Amino acid sequence: MPKALREYNWRQWLRLQPLTHAVKTARYRKIDRRFLSLPAKAGDIQGTRDAARSREVLLTIAFGDAQCLDLQVRLIRGLVRHDLHIVADNSISEAAAGENRQVCAAYGTTYVRLPA
Repeated sequence: MPKALREYNWRQWLRLQPLTHAVKTARYRKIDRRFLSLPAKAGDIQGTRDAARSREVLLTIAFGDAQCLDLQVRLIRGLVRHDLHIVADNSISEAAAGENRQVCAAYGTTYVRLPA
């Protein structure tokens, strides 16, 4: 969220920072809208939404390290109370995403592959 115009001091106005911040904010919002319109690469989004309704959900963002994800899922199962564990995979490579998907399948964790 950009600052309100009244929050800029005169030096910032002389450097045109309010204008620069407005342009950058508009660009970031456009990128966000584009990203949010992309469908998930893998996983049943509607089924996951339905399953998550009225339940305690734990969300993990995974990124390219299946060994770390495996350790985290094992620890979470024993230490954190939750009804549904969702892993959102943000890995760059398909190989890493495949390994993360296998870890989730092994533990029965809901898996969603985020768009890149």
